[in-house]
Amino acid sequence: MVEIEMEGKTVEEAIQSGLKKLGCSQDKVEIKILNEGSSGLFGLMGNKPSRVMLTLKDASAAPAFPVAQAKETLESILRLMHMAFTDHRHRSRR
Repeated sequence: MVEIEMEGKTVEEAIQSGLKKLGCSQDKVEIKILNEGSSGLFGLMGNKPSRVMLTLKDASAAPAFPVAQAKETLESILRLMHMAFTDHRHRSRR
């Protein structure tokens, strides 16, 4: 089963972000609203994003996890750990 959790300013924005990430249309997923979000006090303080869970109806239709997206995710994690990513595959051999 392929499922992702997404956040956005609105429920619709969270859904659209999830569909883009999964690379499919809305009819291919089941959508569960986890949190409708709130604008907080006068839209200034206490904002809470909307959160949704998107689950692919047909797991065999799941797109492959792109290598570029995996690399970007790993680089983000390493950056948060104050570490650098070095790709040794492209080094010249002596």
